[in-house]
Formats: sequence, structure tokens, C-alpha cells
Amino acid sequence: MHIAIVGAGFTGLTAAYYLQKQGHTATIFEKDVKPGGLAMGFQKKGWDWPLEKHYHHIFTSDNDIRNLASEIGVSFRFSRPNTSAFIDGQILQLDSPLKLLQFSKLSISERLRMASVLVYLKYISSWQRIEKYTAHDWLQKYLGRVPYGTLWEPLLIGKFGPYYKDISLSWFWARIKARTTQLGYPNGGFQHFADILAQKIVDYGGSIQYQAQVEEIGETFLTVNHQRIQADAVLVTVPNRVFMTLAQTLPGEYTDKLQSFKGIGAVNMIMECDHPFLPDHVY
Repeated sequence: MHIAIVGAGFTGLTAAYYLQKQGHTATIFEKDVKPGGLAMGFQKKGWDWPLEKHYHHIFTSDNDIRNLASEIGVSFRFSRPNTSAFIDGQILQLDSPLKLLQFSKLSISERLRMASVLVYLKYISSWQRIEKYTAHDWLQKYLGRVPYGTLWEPLLIGKFGPYYKDISLSWFWARIKARTTQLGYPNGGFQHFADILAQKIVDYGGSIQYQAQVEEIGETFLTVNHQRIQADAVLVTVPNRVFMTLAQTLPGEYTDKLQSFKGIGAVNMIMECDHPFLPDHVY
């Protein structure tokens, strides 16, 4: 089969890589000049590696991406930064059970209660049983108003804004269950990772067209730079709103479902400093 893929971010690249390995022919259409998507990097004079336009890292538990990287010869380095919170003018490290127990903004009983709740969440094996609860209601009930309002509620507000009360407890559980204290970064940066993966796709017989502006998406075709491209199937990896704009013949029931998903945009600011912005390797 010939599969046309829209987008050369890591989703599109990974799909093309495995499709080529299975004997299919994949063609990626990317509007930018290089692969990487949101993990795309830029490099200034004197830098050894590119820096991502939007920050990325992986966890030691991210086995799928680690296996893919190993398969194509990309290695990761892992380190343990000080994950901290800025509370009442202080930077407080909160990335281990011991640090939580030393959190002076809460009483001893509140700290012990919070530790027991987090241990409970850590050992829940399935998200389905807690999907019906919101993180806001459940954490406020079981942690207590003060611990929740001091630590977790500001973090939820910072991430989800006005939607923070609607976030499922299963989202919070996943952060407690699967995330690790060590963060991984590919040697050479994520742009290097994307470049190697893109080259492997070409080596296997696939192709990537850059500066390819997709103007229309059909079930078995694309219109790219005013040219119609036929395919046996089309795989789209762009955001839903872009997909719906380009694919005008989608069933109404399907577009209604896509429109029901809410998203929040993010703006990343990159600062070049002549000294550390935060002390002691704080993340």
C-alpha cells in the first residue's frame, strides 16, 4: 500500500518508519523545511547541538520511544534535576517522598496524609476505576483543602487554566504512576533524533517532501501545492482543527466528536542568560 502521511513530527515519522519496515510505501508531506514537528530545533553559532523550539524530554518508563531510538542508533542521557515549586517566594524541592515529608508549608499530619494518598494512587493498577472522578474534587476530599490548595491546585490551574476543575483523576494518576524522577534527552538533541529517523525512512524506500503545503485532504488523496496526490490511505497527524479545515468531506458525526475535544495553546519563551536563571539545577 501507498500511505500518504501529513506531518513530519515524531508521530508521522514513526508511522512512516514502521510502515516501510512492513513493506508499505510511505510518503510524508511536511510544510516546514525539516522534520521534528513541535520538537524541531534551531542552532546558533557556537552551539554543539540544536535546541528545541518547544521543550521535550522523556522518562525512563517511556519504553516505546527508547526502543525506537536504540533501533536506529540514537542514545539518550538521563539526569535527575531538582523538580521544585515556587511557593510564597521560596523554591521548594518536591520530587521525592522525603522532600514531601519535609515540606514546611504543611503540618506533619497534612504531610503524612498527602504521602499516604500519593502511595495509594501509585499502587492503583488501572485508570478505569478512577476515570469518573475529577482530580479537583477527589484530591480536595482526600488530601484536604489546605494541602490541595497549597500545592496541587496551583499546578492544575497553571496547566489547564479555566478547565482545571474538569480534569479527570486518571490524568493525575498517570503522572504519579508512570513518571520517573530521571529525565532523558537524546544525545545531539531531538532534532538529531528526528533527522536520523527521517533518513532511516528514506533508506527503507520511503520519501519526505518538505515545504509541502497540504491544501485538501480526501480519503485516498491529498492536494499538495496545487497538485493532486493519490494514495491507498491517508494518515493525518496535524491538530484536529487543521484536519477539519482541510478535510471537508468528513462525516458530521466524526467532526462533532473532534470538535468536542478541548485544547489549550501553549507559548514557550526561550531565554539566553549569562548566568543560571534558577539555582541548583532546579527544573
